[in-house]
Amino acid sequence: MDGLASAVRRGWEAFAALTATSSSYHRADRALTLHMLQGLAPGTFAALRLKAPLARALRELTRVPRAFPDGLDEYESMARLDALYLRRIRALPVPRFSKAGLRRQIADQHQRGNDLHAWLMAGLARPLGVELEVTVRWMCRLGSPLVPLYELTHLVLLETDYLRAPLPAERAAELAPRLEEGVAWAAARELWDVLGELAFCLAAAGRSPPDAVVAALLAAQQPDGHFEQAGTTGPDAPRERAHCTATCLLALAAVSDRPGR
Repeated sequence: MDGLASAVRRGWEAFAALTATSSSYHRADRALTLHMLQGLAPGTFAALRLKAPLARALRELTRVPRAFPDGLDEYESMARLDALYLRRIRALPVPRFSKAGLRRQIADQHQRGNDLHAWLMAGLARPLGVELEVTVRWMCRLGSPLVPLYELTHLVLLETDYLRAPLPAERAAELAPRLEEGVAWAAARELWDVLGELAFCLAAAGRSPPDAVVAALLAAQQPDGHFEQAGTTGPDAPRERAHCTATCLLALAAVSDRPGR
């Protein structure tokens, strides 16, 4: 097994271990990651024998709560929405939920200043029959370069049903230069989580990340296979560590699956 394939396998094993909990966000992240691996890197998906784990992860989504009470934590609300969205786009039965509650939850996130979070929730809610226009405000975009980069990657995800469908050629040509700029910016700063997202979205647009970026990701992998951003601490660390591992795993899987490797 070459180094890249080995890194992908170790990344998957680390991610599976990190998300082996009953938390809503781990259940949702596990199902979404497997869903994206199947669409983005079908050869790797088959080589790792992930068909049964994906089916199991989709079944586990039925155990994620679907109520959206006032004051719900933003990560819990996103996980609950992710579970409903993923079942919808995979044509699985979607359990009943309160559309009014979800609409209030999105509006509340926007009012709190979580613009990017609210914008993404609105995009995920649309296939579920919940229409709510949310924009990422100008000042929010100025606050950090990460905001427009994460917005860019999630444009690709929303427009491809989280990598299940190909990105149309015209849209790929439009977004690829912005993704390439983002990859260079994030790689220079060793921002592994957003770099992973940008790199796999670049692959979805038909472009490959530079070899130097792939080498940097491989070098960033921890001995046990996981990835994490330097300084990841606090109560959100387990969620952030699993998310970072997922994004880097997907990026490397996309490169590994490339024809001719």
